[in-house]
Parts: sequence; structure tokens; C-alpha cells
Amino acid sequence: MLKIVACVASQHDFGLVAVSAGICLLGCFSTVTLMAEAARAERRSVSPWLIAAAFVFGCSVWSLHFVAMLAFQPGAQAAYGLLPTAASIGIAVAGALIAFLIWCRADHDPLKVAAAGLVLATAISGMHYAGVG
Repeated sequence: MLKIVACVASQHDFGLVAVSAGICLLGCFSTVTLMAEAARAERRSVSPWLIAAAFVFGCSVWSLHFVAMLAFQPGAQAAYGLLPTAASIGIAVAGALIAFLIWCRADHDPLKVAAAGLVLATAISGMHYAGVG
């Protein structure tokens, strides 16, 4: 545990970590606001509000992740490939849309809500591994 704390304390640019946290807060607020609009909208197969929420969520989680990755200073050269990085944002947005669609149709069913969470977690993990790997 102390190694993790030491790594965070000594190998990160705290200004960029703060920017990443700000992106997270703005992304969460925007996503929740858009999801509330999607819930109020008439029941269509795919609401424009839902698409906007997925786009905002996917882009914000992607950007906060890469800003945080830029904040990490491992002491060695690091580079990102254009194609994997571009694919990673697509994974985040598409996964968020699928998860939000499942969640909208969950009707308070705990299994469906859990399925939506699992899809969202898988999308975020896939975004991370596609962009960093």
C-alpha cells in the first residue's frame, strides 16, 4: 500500500491530476443532466438525449483517463499510437450507449441494472487497454 501512495505522491504532476478530476466532475454532472432529460423524453428506441449522454460520458472518461496518464511521470519515454487511441474513444462511447440503453429499459430490475453496470465497466476497461496497450 505504501508503494502505491509513494508512486502517486512522487511520480505524478498534481496540476494535471487536478485537471483530470475537474474533467471527471464536469463529465459526471453533464451525463446525469442529459440522462435526466432522456428519462423525461418520450419513449423512443434511442433518444437523442441518450446518445448525447453516451457521447459526453465516453468522451469525458476518455479525456480524464488520458490527462491522468499524461500526469504520470514514470521516468521513461512513453508514446501513444494514433489508431489505438482513436479506437479507445470509440469503445468508451459505444459501450456507454449500450449500457445506458440497458439501464433505460431496466425498470428497476436489479439484474438489468447490474448488467448495465457490467457493460459500462467493460467498456471503460476496454477503453483503457485499447488506448494504453
